[in-house]
Amino acid sequence: MATDASATIAVPEINSSTPTLITINATAQLPVKLTPTNYPSWRAQFNALLYGYDLMGYVDGSSLCPSTTQPVLRTFWIRQDQLLLHAILASVSPQVISLIASAKTSKEAWDKLLRLFASKARARVLGLKERLTLLRRENKSISEFQQFSWFLRAPPHIFH
Repeated sequence: MATDASATIAVPEINSSTPTLITINATAQLPVKLTPTNYPSWRAQFNALLYGYDLMGYVDGSSLCPSTTQPVLRTFWIRQDQLLLHAILASVSPQVISLIASAKTSKEAWDKLLRLFASKARARVLGLKERLTLLRRENKSISEFQQFSWFLRAPPHIFH
């Protein structure tokens, strides 16, 4: 087999000080896709992954993009942020992706999801806590308790 001595391939130099990008396989690592009714579960699995890989700073804003005076670190930060944005987009249902598709950073997508879903989930939890504290067996019939059971199983969007 002949080789062309004039053809060269540029290979970037990798040294021990070059940070490694972390990719998230949304299908394997985030099995629960975000829907309009499961934000708390979805967020719990995503938080665990972000903390596990020490990437929470990208979505909570504590890890800021380096200035243009540090081009290598800046490029790395932007690339990592875009990989996180991709993981977020890949882990949401088609109904949800249209709500965050305009996000340019992982933090922007994360904040949009928080605004869209956190208050609804919090309101549902508070409502359930209130109902639980008021619940007493006393002389109530089984059918009254079954109604409460339905309330616990009902999708949150029914109550909004």
